[in-house]
Amino acid sequence: MTILQQNPPSLHVFAEAADDLPLAQAVAAQLGTGLLPSAPQEAEGGILVMVRDGRIQVRENRADAAPVSVTFHAGRNAHRQRFGGGINQHLCRAVGLNKSPGLHIIDANGGYARDAFVLAGFGARITLLEQSPLLCLMVKEALQDAAQDSQFAATAERITVINTDSVAYLQARTGTAADVIYLDPMFPERRKSAAVKKDMQLLHALAGPDTSGEALLQAALQKAARRVVVKRPVHAAPLSTQRLTGEVRATHTRYDIYAPLPAD
Repeated sequence: MTILQQNPPSLHVFAEAADDLPLAQAVAAQLGTGLLPSAPQEAEGGILVMVRDGRIQVRENRADAAPVSVTFHAGRNAHRQRFGGGINQHLCRAVGLNKSPGLHIIDANGGYARDAFVLAGFGARITLLEQSPLLCLMVKEALQDAAQDSQFAATAERITVINTDSVAYLQARTGTAADVIYLDPMFPERRKSAAVKKDMQLLHALAGPDTSGEALLQAALQKAARRVVVKRPVHAAPLSTQRLTGEVRATHTRYDIYAPLPAD
């Protein structure tokens, strides 16, 4: 059984070395699970949460699975920040950041926070909502690391991570919750799972099935001050046609733009 067939997948936390033990203990406590003395047998399945060299790494419990971690100040996230098209790239235009700097944006499907970090890099203040405690830990760790780099410190400081159910969070707000609410629901599952990148397979496993897309959109329409933006595959049907006012298309992605519902 693969991690994509387990719902929710079991988490196995352990430290690679003695120096990593204190952090591994803290991670296990925050995830509400026990700390293992070593990696479990492959037959036990689940997801390995490894603490190695002071960093959280996650991978499927298979010998050939590559570990996944979140990093903003290096690798492809940093490259996207520098060379992704600037403030006129598709994502920034979709949320209106190119015309209204300093927006408060709720990212209601936080995940690995890749889009959130791009938006924060161009001055947006981000409230990132994510229901997976493990994903929240990974993103918070990456933001702490980025805050130590002078080039990315201001960006990291503009992102607040909240471990919560997004629908419940929005419904509990009085008045508008943010200028823009950004939704990035799981893309429809591909028939050939091998075509899905390993980090996205893990994201699907950790975040769980997307069962609240329409409910989340309705909550967002009631709580956004300016617009709601939904990220979709370029040829996929929109989540809803209600109050759909426009779109911004990239090569493989489409950003659907919705007008919020009038305040009561």
